[in-house]
Amino acid sequence: MNANNKNKFAIFSILLMIIIPLSLFSAASLIGLGDLAGGPFISDAASVTNDGSMVVGESAGATGFGEGFYWTSSTGMVGMGVFSANSISNNYTVVGNNNGAAYSWTQSGGFVGLGTLTGSGIGSIAYGVSSDGSVIVGRSVSNNASPGGYYEAFRWTQSGGMVGLGDLPGGLFSSAATGVSADGSVVIGGGINAANQAEAFRWTESGGMTGLGNLSGGIGSMAYGISANGNFIVGVSGGSNFNEAFRWTQATGMVGIGFLNNDIKLSEAFDVSADGNVIVGGSNTADAEHATIWTPTDGMKDLLDLLIADGVDTSHWKYLEVARTVSDDGNWIAGTGVNIDGNNEAFLAQIPEPETYALVFGGAAILYTFWRKRAQRTSPKNPC
Repeated sequence: MNANNKNKFAIFSILLMIIIPLSLFSAASLIGLGDLAGGPFISDAASVTNDGSMVVGESAGATGFGEGFYWTSSTGMVGMGVFSANSISNNYTVVGNNNGAAYSWTQSGGFVGLGTLTGSGIGSIAYGVSSDGSVIVGRSVSNNASPGGYYEAFRWTQSGGMVGLGDLPGGLFSSAATGVSADGSVVIGGGINAANQAEAFRWTESGGMTGLGNLSGGIGSMAYGISANGNFIVGVSGGSNFNEAFRWTQATGMVGIGFLNNDIKLSEAFDVSADGNVIVGGSNTADAEHATIWTPTDGMKDLLDLLIADGVDTSHWKYLEVARTVSDDGNWIAGTGVNIDGNNEAFLAQIPEPETYALVFGGAAILYTFWRKRAQRTSPKNPC
């Protein structure tokens, strides 16, 4: 390579560094979030913001009972004085259960009770929230629910309040909403079908509540996670001798995504990335349940094993037990593990997206090829 081409390559390298954000090269990581002081050491993460800056979940506070928390790198784990913090939106709206009543919370506005479908003060829980915090879903006591059923799925908005979503036709009237799409238009959860079996559902305003069925051989299902656009739904379906995590789309229906150990057919899926290609949950092996990550390319893998392969220091952990939440880009995962002292502890993991690296280096290759061809055209006697 002559001097002119060396200079051009140096310029190309600098330009490449400028146009590719350094954040794309973030390293994998795994941290424990600790627990609330005063009670037994136990914590479990339930939801994470898309940028990984805030996690919410539940820990044992000074009373020894569960208490909702939020965590940031600057504040550490902060108790919220409520029973549970089940989900967080990308504008930091937290929802959950406070003494038997659904609530929403923001740092600026504090706690807002969401009420119940019957008008009573207690008997509701919020499980999911839209990206901007304007739509909240969960379950509530209801005048519609059958004896023995008790609950009805709800969707709450500031303008409309709490509205019941009904149930699957024909069975015991009982339903619960567990998640909602980013814009609040698609709700998921579970109800009781005509065979009096639990069945996952998808709800829209135009289509109402539609059952998603079961995996082959299954007699029940439940939906737990939904992609931002509402097109991908994940959960668990099972029968007398298995429980298997599934991914559902309109085109494919419900498809099982396997197990860590085919001899122990127990797995579950709790959340899914925006493109449907990263699913997190848990699967049992001979010793315990292990947190899992699934992609179409690699199938189901042990999350801790993946982090070890990425060079992460995992000496703080015996194993990761379950992954409950994943960011839309698939990079941030949170859940609970068993630390070296044998305590259940919430964790936050970062896994750089494989597709990001492919995009970066693929783009670099295209730019380099373009530069090289240009150099060859301008200096044909001195190709690099």
